[in-house]
Order: sequence, then structure tokens, then C-alpha cells
Amino acid sequence: MVLRLADQADVVIDNFRPGVMEAMGLGYETLAARNPRIIACAISGFGAGGPMRDTPGFDQIAQGFSGLMSVTGTEESGPMRVGIAICDLLGGIFAAQGILLALEARHRSGRGQRGAIASILRSASRHSAESEAITIATSCSGSGIGKSTPATT
Repeated sequence: MVLRLADQADVVIDNFRPGVMEAMGLGYETLAARNPRIIACAISGFGAGGPMRDTPGFDQIAQGFSGLMSVTGTEESGPMRVGIAICDLLGGIFAAQGILLALEARHRSGRGQRGAIASILRSASRHSAESEAITIATSCSGSGIGKSTPATT
């Protein structure tokens, strides 16, 4: 049933660990053989490569690994997770941007691609790096831990 759906689809998105789609017989090569215009997007906790590629991940894990939690909380509580699932949201936003670029490339070439790969950890790390730069520049860190929240308020 999934293969029949993919035959007519523009985009297939998954959020499994790398290799799971292939193990289910739904890898990009299989899909593209049936539908050369298909675009595949994978969202995973730690990305497609590296030593933690097979480790499951979700928003709170990404917040901790990225250092994003270090800009929240109080001196009493220590680092805390952000109030919303920001890493999951950013992973989805970056995946959507990749898909849009792949759709534009397909418009020009007529062929799909597997290239839109998002990592929720990388999404969080980018935000964390921006917060760290503000901390260094202003000597302010975190909500209640330092002198102010790193923002342009």
C-alpha cells in the first residue's frame, strides 16, 4: 500500500533512524525506481552519519545535547528544557526548506532526489550557537542564570 501511494507522491518524509526505511523495503532507491520524480526527506535525531546516527532522538534529547537547555532555568533549578518542542519544530522547518529546494531542482531537472535530510540535534545546535554568541558578546546567559535573557529586547 505504501509503495502504491509513493508511486503518485511528490514527497516522502520519514522520521526513523537511518536505515529503517531501507529495512522496510521503502528506501529511496526502491521508491525512485518506481517514481523517478519522488523526493525523499528524512528527519532523525542525530542525522544520517556519525557515531550516534543509530541512536533514537527527540526534542528533549536534542535540547540537552546541543546546550540549548543551558540558556533556560534558574540558579536553583539548573538547566531546563525550553517550554515548547523547539528542536522538533526547527527540524521540521529545516526539512520543509530542503523539500522546497528539492522541488525547485526537480522542476528544472525533472528528477527527484534524496537530499533533504534534517537532524533535530543540528537544528538545536544552530540556535544554541546563536545564544552562545550573544552570551559571549554581552556577558549575559540564560533566563535567571545570568543577568538577562539573550534576546534583542
